[in-house]
Amino acid sequence: MKKAGLVLLAGLFCFAPLAGAQDALPARQLKAAADLEREGQLAQARQLYEQIKESQAGKRWAADALLALARLDWPIDSEEGLVAALDPAAVAAARGRLEAVRKEYQAAPAAPEALWRLALLHLVPDPAHYDPNEAEAILSTLPIVYPNAQRVPDALALGARLKLEAGRLGSARQRAFKALSGHPDHTVAARAWRVLAEAAFREGRVEDALVALARVQKAAETDPNAARDALAHARVLDRLLYASGRGEPVLALQTSGGAVLSAKASALVVDRAGTLYAAVPREGVILLFGADGQPAGRQAQAGVVSLAFDRWDRLWVASESGVLAPGGQPLSLMEGAEITAIAPVGPASAWVADAKAKAVYLVEAGAAPSVHARIGGRLDVVGLVATADGGAFVLDAKGRRLIHIGVDGVPIKEVALPERSAPVDLAADAFGHLYLLDAKRPALTIFSPAGDVMNEIALPAEGEHAMTRGAALAVAPDGSVAVHETRKRRLQWLR
Repeated sequence: MKKAGLVLLAGLFCFAPLAGAQDALPARQLKAAADLEREGQLAQARQLYEQIKESQAGKRWAADALLALARLDWPIDSEEGLVAALDPAAVAAARGRLEAVRKEYQAAPAAPEALWRLALLHLVPDPAHYDPNEAEAILSTLPIVYPNAQRVPDALALGARLKLEAGRLGSARQRAFKALSGHPDHTVAARAWRVLAEAAFREGRVEDALVALARVQKAAETDPNAARDALAHARVLDRLLYASGRGEPVLALQTSGGAVLSAKASALVVDRAGTLYAAVPREGVILLFGADGQPAGRQAQAGVVSLAFDRWDRLWVASESGVLAPGGQPLSLMEGAEITAIAPVGPASAWVADAKAKAVYLVEAGAAPSVHARIGGRLDVVGLVATADGGAFVLDAKGRRLIHIGVDGVPIKEVALPERSAPVDLAADAFGHLYLLDAKRPALTIFSPAGDVMNEIALPAEGEHAMTRGAALAVAPDGSVAVHETRKRRLQWLR
């Protein structure tokens, strides 16, 4: 060994005990603070973390303390907690601490976890924080800068989904494959396969989508919810595309169960758990029903006319003159607006159909309408469905047409409906297939996500279960359809 090497080694051995002694105190303090945190003594833990942050400024221990303080401010470390109630001051404090770790302590062991939590914070469905582009940029950086970090699989899977939502299918597949090839036994495998299934479906490769959904079920054996959703989505695709070819009904009326409403429902929606919400304007209530059709509750809501769930499964409520976003945020509408339908497209923005203005426009909490759909004719909009790219499908009853508009409000496609039709409602399933209900024709028409007719399902026109005056419909996550008809005010299911 060269002399310089011997001198270097000697120096390392000489200073190792001193370095260990210097590190021992903050390490013990961090352990003590963590113990206090686990025991629920959060105020004491916070005080100790603050002391460590100040006394160890510029050293790795300060990064550990900053991360711990951010965790106390905002204890979310997965997507499942993003819709929890927010304390604006606490979230702002957490964001500042995480940004400090990101900028000042890149080499600290706490840095990868800080980046992960910072990305999640940018996905909180609140206008003050929601920035999926910044979240995606952070998630792209994490696996490159910290390839061996524990959060790499999570970053790849979540980044793949964000790419998918942005319409960048090639990049989404690439990230998903990286997650699967590098971490085949990790819990993110189910999420990666789900991205691949959605990407394949959007590209028209339905068989590949079904194979990927089967892999979701296998990878999610320890996650009953994910496995159940994958099975339900696979059944939806199989039923819509192949049932007729096998001589099977695409959807069949369930003759048992159902419910009778007290008055006409103007809108139906179903949440992820399968609970159906029915807006009953005459009584000023929202009625709840279980998947079996049995009553599950009621909520007073004066003037309710329309309901919608956003991508976070949060309920939006519209009255004749106003729209309430989740959390009670009011949307600024045109003066004297008469709302007939809504379609949320962001954490605090939605497409709104206004009967008085004969228009469809995009509104956001705290701001004036920003985009007006450029649709000709005197609109009578009875249904709105948001699309994955931020646009919407507009169901115009007067013009007997279905119009696809982009995020800029410019029409992309227009589909003429039958001359004798009386369209009354529009809904969509998990893959974006559209379901159209007609008040004059006892039939349910199903369109592809591009607006092309796929199936037409006849509804009973005579007998005990006749459904001759449809009024509203909703599609559940498992692809079953709830239909309300006004003759007997019944709520029935097609499965």
